[in-house]
Amino acid sequence: MTLASLLAPAMHAPHLASHVMLIVLAALAGVVGATVAVQAARERTSVPLLLMLGGVVALPIEPLWDVICHFEFPFDTHPHLFTELGRPIPLYLAFVYPFFIGWGSYLAFRLIDRGAGARTMLRSGAAFVVLDAVIEIVGIRTHVWRYYDHQAFTVLGWPAYFGVLNGAIPVLAGSLAAVLHPRLSAAGRVLVLPTIVPTAYVGIYAVAGWPTWAALGSNVGRGVVWLAGAITIAYCVAIVRCVVASVCTPQPSTERPRAARSWIRTIGMTTGAGT
Repeated sequence: MTLASLLAPAMHAPHLASHVMLIVLAALAGVVGATVAVQAARERTSVPLLLMLGGVVALPIEPLWDVICHFEFPFDTHPHLFTELGRPIPLYLAFVYPFFIGWGSYLAFRLIDRGAGARTMLRSGAAFVVLDAVIEIVGIRTHVWRYYDHQAFTVLGWPAYFGVLNGAIPVLAGSLAAVLHPRLSAAGRVLVLPTIVPTAYVGIYAVAGWPTWAALGSNVGRGVVWLAGAITIAYCVAIVRCVVASVCTPQPSTERPRAARSWIRTIGMTTGAGT
């Protein structure tokens, strides 16, 4: 008996829905990937490709959160990519990660690099929340994945605090990339940028999500789980607001806004400018 089987009742994969999900997500990721490759070649930049690679690097983290967050894919999901902690990871997830948090991080980076203000970045975070809701609710309603136990703030089986957490990942990763990019050499960018996406992913889930994970893993009432979920949402929003307000310093209306990167200096992490 696996650890996963002890934590959740068994569910069976709807094979038609799983294959349709694979085809749709692969096509979507393919279009995005081709567009990004053309853009990267035209603008002579590796940033979008490196951040999308960061989405791939983050993929092995998924099973850990699945156990902690009480989420699962069916154990008979096919085709599957790998199994970790007794949890099968379906192949279609390999297209979600580089598309949603990888490409999403690049979009946030691009907004900041072009001088977007804090309000724009918060709106982009809200857009990622909506996109996450669409993807997750479709998967839940077609039974290709599910959340189990007493989740809070559920909409059609989707706990809304996951949308807030997932929507924060691209904004935080894009902000960090915008700060570090000009301070890294070409080789440094290749080494560092792919690690930014998993860092933002683990960071926001751990720092803002821990009240909810602790409540889900304890023998507490639903009211406590809802309170923990509310704390998670509030904490996540506060973190994102703090980061974007620090990165996107308001400029006089007569000047073109530009990204301010002074927040990194306040924690003593300045490095030399990259090429």
